[in-house]
Amino acid sequence: MRKAAFKEHGASYTLYWSGKPKIKSRLSGVGFMIKNSMAFKLENLLTGHSGRIISLRFPLHNKKHVVLSSVYAPTLQADPVEKDKFYMDQLCLTQKVPADDKIIILGDFNARVGMLNLFYFLKDYHIMIIP
Repeated sequence: MRKAAFKEHGASYTLYWSGKPKIKSRLSGVGFMIKNSMAFKLENLLTGHSGRIISLRFPLHNKKHVVLSSVYAPTLQADPVEKDKFYMDQLCLTQKVPADDKIIILGDFNARVGMLNLFYFLKDYHIMIIP
């Protein structure tokens, strides 16, 4: 995971980014831009799981938390092994989240929508997209 700082008039932000280094092909990368006044509330550093998944666990009130994941899914033309690895990594990450935590997954899912693409099947999971 990499970190960079940005300033805006009246506010400062830090970019937390996970991706491949410059010497490799940069086909993916994900991150969060967090206002510095909120970053101190993070109990742990962000976790870069891969160049396609980064997550953070943010405290809410009453000792509850939310886990935010930023994802960049492989395209439909990508190698099937790469796609399976991405979805398995996301599934494993989701399963590790404590039961009391809320989960929000943000990002680019590279999904197709339209009348011919109503149903997608991923192993044992059924996702229905209604246009």
